[in-house]
Amino acid sequence: MTFLPSAYGPLVEPFLLGHQSRNMLACISESRTLFPDSRLPEEAMAELWLLFDDLDRSHQIYQRLDSREAAFWHGIVHRREPDPANAAYWFRRVGRRHAIFPAL
Repeated sequence: MTFLPSAYGPLVEPFLLGHQSRNMLACISESRTLFPDSRLPEEAMAELWLLFDDLDRSHQIYQRLDSREAAFWHGIVHRREPDPANAAYWFRRVGRRHAIFPAL
Protein backbone atom coordinates (compact mmCIF):
# COMPACT_ATOMS: atom_id res chain seq x y z
CA MET A 1 0.00 0.00 0.00
CA THR A 2 1.36 3.42 -0.97
CA PHE A 3 0.96 6.44 1.29
CA LEU A 4 -0.59 9.30 -0.68
CA PRO A 5 -0.61 12.63 1.18
CA SER A 6 -2.86 14.07 -1.54
CA ALA A 7 -5.58 11.60 -0.51
CA TYR A 8 -6.07 13.65 2.66
CA GLY A 9 -7.08 16.78 0.80
CA PRO A 10 -5.46 20.10 0.01
CA LEU A 11 -5.60 21.42 3.58
CA VAL A 12 -3.90 18.41 5.18
CA GLU A 13 -1.44 17.50 2.42
CA PRO A 14 1.04 20.35 3.22
CA PHE A 15 1.33 19.09 6.81
CA LEU A 16 1.98 15.53 5.66
CA LEU A 17 4.62 16.69 3.20
CA GLY A 18 6.36 18.84 5.83
CA HIS A 19 5.50 22.11 4.11
CA GLN A 20 3.49 23.33 7.10
CA SER A 21 4.91 23.57 10.59
CA ARG A 22 3.78 22.77 14.11
CA ASN A 23 3.19 26.48 14.59
CA MET A 24 0.68 26.51 11.74
CA LEU A 25 -1.07 23.48 13.20
CA ALA A 26 -1.26 25.21 16.58
CA CYS A 27 -3.25 28.03 14.94
CA ILE A 28 -6.04 25.63 14.01
CA SER A 29 -8.42 25.35 16.92
CA GLU A 30 -11.07 23.10 15.37
CA SER A 31 -10.21 19.68 13.94
CA ARG A 32 -13.15 19.92 11.51
CA THR A 33 -11.26 22.72 9.76
CA LEU A 34 -8.69 20.24 8.43
CA PHE A 35 -10.91 17.16 8.39
CA PRO A 36 -14.41 18.37 7.40
CA ASP A 37 -15.56 15.00 6.04
CA SER A 38 -13.83 12.78 8.58
CA ARG A 39 -15.71 10.34 10.76
CA LEU A 40 -13.03 10.90 13.46
CA PRO A 41 -11.64 14.44 13.08
CA GLU A 42 -10.21 14.69 16.60
CA GLU A 43 -8.33 11.41 16.18
CA ALA A 44 -6.93 12.70 12.90
CA MET A 45 -5.80 15.95 14.54
CA ALA A 46 -4.08 14.01 17.33
CA GLU A 47 -2.29 11.94 14.69
CA LEU A 48 -0.94 15.10 13.07
CA TRP A 49 0.43 16.17 16.47
CA LEU A 50 2.02 12.74 16.76
CA LEU A 51 3.55 13.19 13.31
CA PHE A 52 5.16 16.40 14.61
CA ASP A 53 6.46 14.49 17.67
CA ASP A 54 4.31 16.50 20.05
CA LEU A 55 3.42 13.62 22.34
CA ASP A 56 1.86 15.91 24.95
CA ARG A 57 -0.68 17.53 22.61
CA SER A 58 -1.44 14.23 20.95
CA HIS A 59 -1.91 12.55 24.33
CA GLN A 60 -4.22 15.32 25.58
CA ILE A 61 -6.56 14.71 22.66
CA TYR A 62 -6.51 10.91 22.87
CA GLN A 63 -7.12 11.07 26.62
CA ARG A 64 -10.62 12.47 26.06
CA LEU A 65 -11.60 10.16 23.17
CA ASP A 66 -13.26 6.75 23.41
CA SER A 67 -12.91 5.22 19.95
CA ARG A 68 -10.92 2.06 19.21
CA GLU A 69 -8.81 4.11 16.79
CA ALA A 70 -7.96 6.57 19.57
CA ALA A 71 -7.07 3.66 21.87
CA PHE A 72 -4.70 2.26 19.24
CA TRP A 73 -2.90 5.56 18.70
CA HIS A 74 -2.95 6.29 22.44
CA GLY A 75 -0.98 3.06 22.80
CA ILE A 76 1.47 4.26 20.15
CA VAL A 77 2.02 7.48 22.10
CA HIS A 78 2.87 5.49 25.23
CA ARG A 79 5.22 3.22 23.26
CA ARG A 80 7.08 6.27 22.04
CA GLU A 81 7.46 7.77 25.54
CA PRO A 82 8.41 4.81 26.31
CA ASP A 83 5.85 3.45 28.74
CA PRO A 84 5.19 -0.14 27.53
CA ALA A 85 2.91 -1.09 30.42
CA ASN A 86 0.58 1.82 29.75
CA ALA A 87 0.79 1.13 26.01
CA ALA A 88 -0.27 -2.48 26.63
CA TYR A 89 -3.34 -1.25 28.53
CA TRP A 90 -4.42 0.87 25.54
CA PHE A 91 -3.72 -1.89 23.03
CA ARG A 92 -5.95 -4.24 25.08
CA ARG A 93 -8.71 -1.64 24.81
CA VAL A 94 -8.43 -1.75 21.02
CA GLY A 95 -9.45 -5.41 20.97
CA ARG A 96 -8.08 -8.26 18.89
CA ARG A 97 -10.47 -7.84 15.96
CA HIS A 98 -9.61 -4.31 14.91
CA ALA A 99 -9.14 -3.83 11.17
CA ILE A 100 -5.58 -2.54 11.60
CA PHE A 101 -4.13 -5.81 12.87
CA PRO A 102 -4.27 -7.92 9.65
CA ALA A 103 -2.45 -5.11 7.80
CA LEU A 104 0.24 -4.99 10.49
